[in-house]
Amino acid sequence: MEDSEKRRDLVNLMNAMVAGDFVVAARMLREAQDEFPDQFAQMAKDLGIGRRKAYALAQINRTFDDLGVPWERLRQIGWTKLMIIAPYASEDNLDGLLDLAEACTAHELSRHLHGEPVFADEHCVILYLSNDQYQVFEQVLVGHGALRSARGLAGKEAALTKALQRLLTKF
Repeated sequence: MEDSEKRRDLVNLMNAMVAGDFVVAARMLREAQDEFPDQFAQMAKDLGIGRRKAYALAQINRTFDDLGVPWERLRQIGWTKLMIIAPYASEDNLDGLLDLAEACTAHELSRHLHGEPVFADEHCVILYLSNDQYQVFEQVLVGHGALRSARGLAGKEAALTKALQRLLTKF
C-alpha cells in the first residue's frame, strides 16, 4: 500500500474515532506521528483538531500505553488531566498521579504539580476582550507586577487585585 493510501486510511479511521473516543484517537495519532512525522501537522488539520491537541493526544498514548494504564481508567480521567500529568508520569509515581487526577479538577491538578497552593474558594473569571481592550488590560497588569511570558501573563491574578485595590482607594 502506498504512503498516500495509508495516510488516507489513517485519516478516515481517525475521523471515525476522534469524535467518540479520545483514547482510540490518541493511539491513532501516535501511530500517525510515528509513521508520518513530516505530515502529522497537516493530518491534525485534516481532522479538524489543533496541532497542539494532536501532539498532546499522541503524547498521552505514548506515556500511558507504555506504562500499561487501562484504557477505561484513562477515559474516566479525561484527556485534559492526562495531558497535565503526562510529563511527570513514571513507573514510580504513576498510581499517585492517577489518583490525584481522579480526585481534583484540572486547575487544581496543575497547581498541585507546580507546588502552588490550592484554594477551596477560588473563582474563575473569563473575559472576552477586543485587541484594544486587551492592550489596556495587559498594560495595567504589567504596570502592577504581572510578567509577560510565552503563554500570556504570569502573576495576572495578583496584579489585577493590586490594580483594583489601588482603584478602590481612590473612591
